[in-house]
Amino acid sequence: MLQYALVHDLIKINNPNFTIQTTSQGKPFLDLLDYDKLAIPFPNFNFNVSHHGDYVAIASEPLCLVGIDIVSFDLPLGETVPDFIHSFSSYFSTLEWDNILNAATSNDILIQFYRYWSLKEAYVKAMGTTMDGKLMPLWRFWLIQLGERHCVAIARGPPKSADISYISTLKKVDFSEDEYDIAFDGENRG
Repeated sequence: MLQYALVHDLIKINNPNFTIQTTSQGKPFLDLLDYDKLAIPFPNFNFNVSHHGDYVAIASEPLCLVGIDIVSFDLPLGETVPDFIHSFSSYFSTLEWDNILNAATSNDILIQFYRYWSLKEAYVKAMGTTMDGKLMPLWRFWLIQLGERHCVAIARGPPKSADISYISTLKKVDFSEDEYDIAFDGENRG
């Protein structure tokens, strides 16, 4: 329901002729009949939702891709920090893994792990696909602490880097350098 409230609030659509669909990779998108006739000022309106622990959040973008991920710094019951994080080592670069393991305490290791994980999840959710290991210098990331036991990561990037199944839902994929600068350096609408 949060996604529908977002669409009604931001796009001012009171039209029942829209649904929220997902791509084959699970990225949500607005499926709207007569999109062009409605003169929506957001060519690539997209959004992403996350929930974990005590929080639920939604992020949206009119132009760039956006992904959001919330994590609670909780350890699954019955597991130790080393046992829990060990199975995830292949998802991190050597530098990332070293930063995680070199944190001061077990609790700090868990927090570092979740911070890196949430940044990766936000990126994957924005792209609509899995990570491929390529550097993406045009992407921007935010990591925000929520209270003592949660953080939220937001990823924003150029539409042309989206998964092929998601690109077809966008209205404008290529932009001039000036348009990108305005989109990336403008106000974070997250």
